[in-house]
Amino acid sequence: MDEFRNEKGDLFLPNILRHVEFFKSNGQIRQINQQRQKTEKFKKDPDQDLWRNITCPEFTEFKIGKRVFWLIVGE
Repeated sequence: MDEFRNEKGDLFLPNILRHVEFFKSNGQIRQINQQRQKTEKFKKDPDQDLWRNITCPEFTEFKIGKRVFWLIVGE
């Protein structure tokens, strides 16, 4: 689990998404997240931010393009 953590010890969502092979690289995640931040739909639901730390266990639904993913993260 240490490869998923940042300097503060929190889980870093891009590392997890890359590990489960949703994306090929953190750069791809950053690019998609920047595109998503420009939309009004994104601003209504901050849990859709892909570039963030996870400090407590959570269940999140992501829609990327036409695909929907459910992600359960935490210890």
